[in-house]
Amino acid sequence: GLYSAETAVAYYVGASWKGLANSGMTPDERAALSPDDEEYRLRVGGSKNQLTGWLVYTVLLWTLKTCMLIFYSRLT
Repeated sequence: GLYSAETAVAYYVGASWKGLANSGMTPDERAALSPDDEEYRLRVGGSKNQLTGWLVYTVLLWTLKTCMLIFYSRLT
Protein backbone atom coordinates (compact mmCIF):
# COMPACT_ATOMS: atom_id res chain seq x y z
CA GLY A 1 0.00 0.00 0.00
CA LEU A 2 1.71 3.09 1.31
CA TYR A 3 5.26 1.74 1.08
CA SER A 4 4.65 0.94 -2.58
CA ALA A 5 3.22 4.41 -3.20
CA GLU A 6 6.23 6.05 -1.55
CA THR A 7 8.61 3.96 -3.63
CA ALA A 8 6.69 4.68 -6.83
CA VAL A 9 6.68 8.44 -6.20
CA ALA A 10 10.42 8.42 -5.47
CA TYR A 11 11.12 6.42 -8.63
CA TYR A 12 8.92 8.73 -10.70
CA VAL A 13 10.97 11.78 -9.65
CA GLY A 14 14.13 10.28 -11.09
CA ALA A 15 12.63 8.56 -14.11
CA SER A 16 10.28 11.24 -15.41
CA TRP A 17 11.62 14.52 -14.06
CA LYS A 18 15.34 13.66 -14.05
CA GLY A 19 15.52 14.48 -10.33
CA LEU A 20 14.76 18.17 -10.91
CA ALA A 21 12.61 20.38 -8.69
CA ASN A 22 12.72 24.03 -7.73
CA SER A 23 13.61 23.51 -4.08
CA GLY A 24 17.34 24.04 -4.51
CA MET A 25 17.15 27.09 -6.77
CA THR A 26 18.10 30.63 -5.85
CA PRO A 27 15.77 33.51 -6.80
CA ASP A 28 18.24 34.53 -9.52
CA GLU A 29 18.20 31.04 -11.03
CA ARG A 30 14.40 31.06 -11.01
CA ALA A 31 14.30 34.44 -12.73
CA ALA A 32 16.74 33.29 -15.42
CA LEU A 33 14.68 30.21 -16.30
CA SER A 34 12.37 30.71 -19.29
CA PRO A 35 8.86 29.16 -19.16
CA ASP A 36 9.46 27.83 -22.68
CA ASP A 37 12.51 25.81 -21.57
CA GLU A 38 12.44 22.03 -21.16
CA GLU A 39 14.15 22.47 -17.78
CA TYR A 40 11.25 24.66 -16.65
CA ARG A 41 8.75 21.90 -17.48
CA LEU A 42 10.90 19.32 -15.70
CA ARG A 43 11.27 21.49 -12.60
CA VAL A 44 7.53 22.24 -12.40
CA GLY A 45 6.65 18.56 -12.77
CA GLY A 46 9.35 17.53 -10.30
CA SER A 47 8.10 20.06 -7.76
CA LYS A 48 4.53 18.78 -8.04
CA ASN A 49 5.79 15.25 -7.65
CA GLN A 50 7.88 16.28 -4.66
CA LEU A 51 4.76 17.64 -2.94
CA THR A 52 3.00 14.35 -3.65
CA GLY A 53 5.93 12.49 -2.11
CA TRP A 54 5.79 14.64 1.02
CA LEU A 55 2.05 13.98 1.32
CA VAL A 56 2.45 10.22 0.90
CA TYR A 57 5.32 10.20 3.40
CA THR A 58 3.27 12.16 5.96
CA VAL A 59 0.31 9.81 5.57
CA LEU A 60 2.65 6.84 5.93
CA LEU A 61 4.18 8.19 9.14
CA TRP A 62 0.82 8.99 10.71
CA THR A 63 -0.52 5.59 9.73
CA LEU A 64 2.45 3.91 11.41
CA LYS A 65 1.99 6.08 14.50
CA THR A 66 -1.68 5.14 14.65
CA CYS A 67 -0.82 1.45 14.34
CA MET A 68 1.67 1.77 17.20
CA LEU A 69 -0.90 3.61 19.31
CA ILE A 70 -3.45 0.86 18.75
CA PHE A 71 -0.83 -1.78 19.48
CA TYR A 72 0.20 -0.14 22.76
CA SER A 73 -3.39 0.50 23.82
CA ARG A 74 -4.09 -3.23 23.53
CA LEU A 75 -1.16 -4.07 25.83
CA THR A 76 -2.68 -2.33 28.84
